[in-house]
Amino acid sequence: MNDEGRQALDDIEAAWNEAPAAWNPEALAAVYADDALLFGVRPGHAVGATAIRDYFASYMGVILAGTMRLVDQQILSLAPGVFLAQGFVDFAFVLSGNQSTKSFLRTTLVV
Repeated sequence: MNDEGRQALDDIEAAWNEAPAAWNPEALAAVYADDALLFGVRPGHAVGATAIRDYFASYMGVILAGTMRLVDQQILSLAPGVFLAQGFVDFAFVLSGNQSTKSFLRTTLVV
């Protein structure tokens, strides 16, 4: 496994988990590059920092907090300091109304 790529994924996971401790769309969007592309669970996709922030903001009042864990990531070096990672993400969310939900989804990340 690529140590530099693994560290990059660990940093992303840590930053992502810090941001939704009290659902924070600004902090979540800051985890992504300015020109990132996000395929969320809603139809369509979000392109760029503003659209990604708006995607996360659309869950305000619905999601109160969340965690994510990157699982079984296969990491390839594309260029110096650039990595492709594919695997899964395990999400757990605290919802309004004293509800919770989990999702286990496929991931493709370029970092």
